[in-house]
Amino acid sequence: MSLNLNRIETEILKSWPAELTGHYCIGLSGGCDSVVLLHLIASLAKKRQITLTALHVNHGLSQQALNWEQHCQSLCDNLSIPLRISRLSVVKHPGMGLENSARIARYAEFSTSSAAVMILAHHEDDLIETMLSQAMRGSNLHNLAGMRTLTRRQQQYYWRPLLPYSKQDLIEYAAHYQLKYIEDESNLDPQYLRNFLRLQIIPQLLAYDKQVPTKLIKSIHSLQEACTLVDELALLDLKYCQNSSPSAIESANIAPVKVNSDAYTTDTYPASAEKDASATAKLPLYIPNLLDLSYLRQVNTLNCWLKAQAMPLPTQKHLAEFLRQVAEAKTGTTQQLILGGRATRPIPGTLAQDALPTSYSHLLRKKQHIYLIKSC
Repeated sequence: MSLNLNRIETEILKSWPAELTGHYCIGLSGGCDSVVLLHLIASLAKKRQITLTALHVNHGLSQQALNWEQHCQSLCDNLSIPLRISRLSVVKHPGMGLENSARIARYAEFSTSSAAVMILAHHEDDLIETMLSQAMRGSNLHNLAGMRTLTRRQQQYYWRPLLPYSKQDLIEYAAHYQLKYIEDESNLDPQYLRNFLRLQIIPQLLAYDKQVPTKLIKSIHSLQEACTLVDELALLDLKYCQNSSPSAIESANIAPVKVNSDAYTTDTYPASAEKDASATAKLPLYIPNLLDLSYLRQVNTLNCWLKAQAMPLPTQKHLAEFLRQVAEAKTGTTQQLILGGRATRPIPGTLAQDALPTSYSHLLRKKQHIYLIKSC
C-alpha cells in the first residue's frame, strides 16, 4: 500500500490545530472521502476527547438522494455519532452552474451548524482539480490557490485534514477497513468541468509524466505563498486606510501582520488573520489614504475589507468604475457601488446615509470616507 494506515492517524493527531476546541461536525456526503474522514476522526475523537457530530446535506439532485441519507444514518448509528440531515432545494444562480450553486447552498447550511469546527474531506486530488478548473475559468490568484488546511468563516473554523493525501490513499484506506460508501453517478458526467478534467485530461497528463501531481501540488503551494503575501499587504493597507489622519505609511505605526501560510481558501479570510481584519472591519475607509495607494493595492484593500465582513466581492469592472468615480468626484457628490455584481453609479447632491434604500448592501462614498452599508 502507498499509505501507511498507522502513520495517517499519527500525522493528523500531530498536526491537529491548537486553536480548534469544542464541538466538531463532519460534512458527510456518504462518498469515499467523507466516509474515510468519519472513520478516522471517530477513532481519534476518543484520544482528543472532543464532541463529534455529522451533517448530511441532501441537495435533492439525485434519484438516489434518500438512499444516501439512509446510508449516512447507518454509518453514524454504527459509530454512535449524532447525525443531522438537511434537505435542500438547490436553485441555480444566474451565470453559475448547478454544481457551484449546490456548493453555495451546502456551505450556507454548514454555517447554520452549532459546531465551532466543520471538518471537510477535501484531498490532494481536489486541490489539483480546483487549480486546473479555475485556470480554465480565468480565475484570480486566490481561486487558483485552492483550499487550505484551516480556514475561518465568521466564528466557524473549516478544517481539511485529508489535504496531504491522494484519492488513491483514501480508496486504499477504505478497502483496508472494509468501509462502505456510495458512488455519486454525477461524478461520471464529463459535461461538468471537474469531471472532464478528472476523467479525460488528468489521465493524459499522468500518461505523459507520472510526477505531474507532485509538480502541480508544488505549484499550488507557491500560489498559496503568493496569496499570503498579498493578504499581508492588504491588511497593512486596510489599517492605513482606516487611519483618518492623512499621514505617510511609514509614520502610521503599523506592525507587520503575521499570517499563517496554511490558512487561506478561495471563499474565506485567513484563519490566523481573521481577528486582525474583523477588529476594524466596520470602520470606514479614509479616501485620501486609499488614493495614496497604487490602483492594484486599492482593489486589494477593498476586497480585503469586504471579505472580512463576509460580503460578496464586486466584479473588477464595477470596482474599477467605483474607484474612478471616487477619485474624480466633485465636492457635494456621492457615489455608491451595489454589491452582488450589480452596477455602480454616482448619486447627485448630498445624500445622507439613512436616506438610502436598505434592501441591498453597497459601498457608499460620502465626503472623505467610504462606508459599507449592509442590507437589513
